[in-house]
Amino acid sequence: MNTVLFVFLLITVALLIYFLSKELKTDKMNKTLTISMILLGVLQLLIGFLNIGEPVSYVSFAVGILIIVTFVIQIKKIN
Repeated sequence: MNTVLFVFLLITVALLIYFLSKELKTDKMNKTLTISMILLGVLQLLIGFLNIGEPVSYVSFAVGILIIVTFVIQIKKIN
């Protein structure tokens, strides 16, 4: 389970970097994409909560919070 959580964490970070670089290149981001990334952040928080006590769960919490805060700011920029 710890390996699966770590792989999911790496995929989440890779998606975060990809979408932020895409937003920097085009200088705009799709609202649907932003909402889906916020849901991915919530899922990351849930996985961190379910695996509490594991070392990766704290990183999962941090990544989930980072994703949610980043993309809430992006939604406020879009509106």
